[in-house]
This record gives sequence, structure tokens and C-alpha cells, in this order.
Amino acid sequence: MCEFAKGKLWVLLLFGITPLLAQTDDNISWNSVKFGKQIGEYTNLSFRPIFRLEENLSKYQNTSVDFAIKTALSKEWSIQLLSRTWFIPERGNRQFIWTDISYVKRYKDWKLDNTLRMHYALDIQERDDPDFLRWKIKLYGPSLEKLRFFLGFEPWWRFNGQNCIQRWRYEPGLKYNFSKRLDMTFTYRREVTQDIKSVEKLNIYILTIGYSIP
Repeated sequence: MCEFAKGKLWVLLLFGITPLLAQTDDNISWNSVKFGKQIGEYTNLSFRPIFRLEENLSKYQNTSVDFAIKTALSKEWSIQLLSRTWFIPERGNRQFIWTDISYVKRYKDWKLDNTLRMHYALDIQERDDPDFLRWKIKLYGPSLEKLRFFLGFEPWWRFNGQNCIQRWRYEPGLKYNFSKRLDMTFTYRREVTQDIKSVEKLNIYILTIGYSIP
């Protein structure tokens, strides 16, 4: 098991994001529009292009496109299949396939969303991408008219012979509903990745406009 998982797991759990803010390698933005379409009573289709900037938001990084199908199994359980295709300048494209199992529990005005994701990367164009098992926990607070705050936490367990927690994400954010079909979500993501010889710490700012197609 990697040293990150051995030596820092309990420190991160106990003290949270505070000690991670001392150093930042880059500030990155993810900007996207997500289109959703309800198909029948239980299934939703979505399409989401994402445009990214890096080097403190001064340089184009890459673009990706998500296609997803999500089906509700009950009021609490759902499953999703998602494909993400990356278009990366001068480095070759990437292709991910993700399968999600989600459980949502409501406590009066609060909502707790648990999602287990199998993150499978296709190794294409001579690029060897790692595979992960990801567990995302997101807690939504009570709605303030059209505004709702949330807090997310996501560890990434890496396979490919490493078998350790290699990445952590901390995600406070808010969602604003303009109408039943149009909303906006802003997320601040603190991402820390431990590789074999280095640690990368990023601030990622995510702005998503969501629209439900009639």
C-alpha cells in the first residue's frame, strides 16, 4: 500500500482540508453546460461538454464530452452508465467508462447522497491510464428559497498494482434553481493526488449550467 494511504489517511480524516491549503500547484476551471432529458418515468439521459483552463486560468487545457444514462431503481437507489471522451491538445485523446451505484437518504430538509463509482479508463493512443474505485459522499443542506449548499468528499482507490488511496477531493459548493428546468451549480474542489514520487495539489473551480429538455 502506498505511503499516502498509510501515513496520511487518519490525518486527513481528522483535520480535513485545512492543512492542504498551504500549497497549490495550479488553479484550474471547469466550465460546462449539462442537458438532461427524462425518458419515461425512471430513466434520464444527459449530455455535458466541459471546457477547461489551467495555469491559473490563463491557458486552455482540454475539452471533454459526457454521455450518461441513469435509471432509478427505487426512491433511494439508482444506477448510471457514463462515458467521458477527452480531447487533449498534443497528447492524444482519452476515454473513460464509469458505472455508478447511488443511494440517497433524506432527513427532513437534509439530503445525503452516496455514490460508488467504478472508474475504468481505456488505454488508447499509447496512453496508459489508471483505474479507480471512487466513493463520493455529498451532503445537501436545507434549501434557502432557490439556493442550496452542499459539501462533498471523495477518496479514489487506485488499482493497477498500487492498491491504495491515491487521490482525495473536497467539494463545498452551492446550487441555484432559476426555474424547474434551469439551474446553476458552482463547486470549489480541492484535489490532492499522491503519485509514487510526488504530490499534486490543485484548486479547481467548477461552473455548470443545467437544463432539463421538455
